[in-house]
Amino acid sequence: MEEKKTQKNQQSEQEFLKAYDSSKYEKPSVTADILVFTVVDDELGLLLIRRKNHPYKDCWAIPGGFVSMDETAEQAAKRELFEETHIQNVCLEQLYTFSGVHRDPRMRVISISYIAMVPFEKMKFKSGDDAKDVRLFMIKEDGRDIQFIDKENPSYTISSKELAFDHYEIVRMAIDRMRGKLAYSNIGFAFLNDIDKFTLTDIRKIYDAISGEKADVGNFRRFIKREYEETGKINKIAVEKLNRGRPATIYRWNQERGKINEQDFS
Repeated sequence: MEEKKTQKNQQSEQEFLKAYDSSKYEKPSVTADILVFTVVDDELGLLLIRRKNHPYKDCWAIPGGFVSMDETAEQAAKRELFEETHIQNVCLEQLYTFSGVHRDPRMRVISISYIAMVPFEKMKFKSGDDAKDVRLFMIKEDGRDIQFIDKENPSYTISSKELAFDHYEIVRMAIDRMRGKLAYSNIGFAFLNDIDKFTLTDIRKIYDAISGEKADVGNFRRFIKREYEETGKINKIAVEKLNRGRPATIYRWNQERGKINEQDFS
């Protein structure tokens, strides 16, 4: 026995790797799941797919799928998002790793979740791959519970308990994380349809949608002035009369002061 240990210790790394038996350990599978959020007026929306296959056949779920051996988790997330919804060229931010032992009835599956913040005007989607359907649902909260309301058909709703796997837990964490970052990151601006031309009302509606509360107009104006105007992150470019209301100040995001999606959610 001692002789075998000595021989093993004298192996080079190349010899060790060649003789290594990877079947000694069970291996969990890994998926990448993507929460695609958008804002419509002052409401938060989430893209869900209807599963075509078992398990949870015909149930609504977050887009996602298995990570291949030759790709990173983020590459898999972008690939799966395109295959199932045809959405591409979005910025992904990692949220959390969900590793509950029994979260998938097939086998041990660990999920790496990502958040994509997509302006509504860029939400061009259609179902593909193993997604039977894909729809945008508006989020309505009742305490910690969530009801998902089909944007195009408000009479069609699903409850949080109807989501596949542990996807309600993932959605709940994503919303909480975004809310926590509103005060110290730029994530609200990521939902603007046009970062080169927007008003305080535009950005306030986004903050209201994410926070789930109506902000006091005066307090919000002071917050934006302190955190964004005075720091040079946004610049005033014009004053225009919009619709029949009072003239509104038009702002532009200052690209020289940094990107909007430069902070990680982890």
